Amino acid sequence: MQEAAFLLGSNRMQMFAKIALPMARPAVAGGIALVGMEVLNDYGTVKYFGVDTFTSGIFRAWFSFGDINTAIYLSAILTVIVLILIWLENFQRGSRNWNSGNADTKPAIRIWPKHKSTQWLYTGLCLTVLLISFILPLSQLFYWVSLTWRNVVDSEFGILIFRSFSLAIGAAVAIAIIAIFLLYTIRLSPLWWTKHIARTASLGYAIPGAVIAVGVMIPMMGLDRKINWLLSENVGMILSGTLFILVVAYIVRFMAVGYNAIDAGFQKTGASVNEVARSLGASPLRTLWKIDLPLIKYSIAGAVLLAFVDILKELPLTLILRPFNFHTLATKAFDMATNEMIAESANASLVVVLTGVIPIIVLNSMISRKE
Repeated sequence: MQEAAFLLGSNRMQMFAKIALPMARPAVAGGIALVGMEVLNDYGTVKYFGVDTFTSGIFRAWFSFGDINTAIYLSAILTVIVLILIWLENFQRGSRNWNSGNADTKPAIRIWPKHKSTQWLYTGLCLTVLLISFILPLSQLFYWVSLTWRNVVDSEFGILIFRSFSLAIGAAVAIAIIAIFLLYTIRLSPLWWTKHIARTASLGYAIPGAVIAVGVMIPMMGLDRKINWLLSENVGMILSGTLFILVVAYIVRFMAVGYNAIDAGFQKTGASVNEVARSLGASPLRTLWKIDLPLIKYSIAGAVLLAFVDILKELPLTLILRPFNFHTLATKAFDMATNEMIAESANASLVVVLTGVIPIIVLNSMISRKE
């Protein structure tokens, strides 16, 4: 469309205002929504800089004052705000189709800025964003690590990495398995209620981690009391005081990450191959195992990697639900930063950052291999 507008005599400003900007609306709205969700979920930054937010209020009510009712009240208000924002976005988007055809088609005409100075200006603006948001912070982390790693990196730090990775991998695999089950159920029975259940299951990513932690903790504590009553003895908090509740909360929080990645794989394969296998007498389970899973293996790997990275860096949810004296890389970095050990906290932070970069490289190589 931009090439057609260029050939019809439109200048760059007209193309941007009337074509590029309207076509980019879903991506812009999605980016704003994603940033908003991350800001609402953030606790470490606002805690360190002393900014009062809903999330910090939930933590203060729960841990400082021991007021569970106030924490629930704040969580409910924040949930309503998030759901209203989601509804407004869906309402504003409506039923319009934003598909612009084949996105893989290379442009027939490359529209470059006329002057070299303009080209350098655009390149400089992009590099400035990269410099401020990634290169400078990463360089500072490397500098702090070079000063403190001898005092921080020891056997306990290795155990911390192993514990964090094991927990994140286990929860990410569980997310992928549940997402496959939900999506295959929809493929076999595309009823309205199965689709609504799947959509509801993937809403957790829009809800801040502190809200999900409160929402998961309350029923788990009730179940623990029921178990102790049924067994007529105090067996302790076998659900709310162990890693089980943490894994459940991770699944609720990050189901959308795995669900969307695997759903994209199912959409690409289509239902025709599945229907042929079923018509030849293959059972649904055999069809899934022999046909669907091999076809979407890259999507499954991508879902696990994305969920793994998100779980590894999740802080508010982990702080609330972790068992006593249990640390992950994120909580360790937060505790050190809170105690003004900024340079020492860089070691755990750097592991989290590099672990987030590696899956991106792996996913890009997988996409290139598929192409």
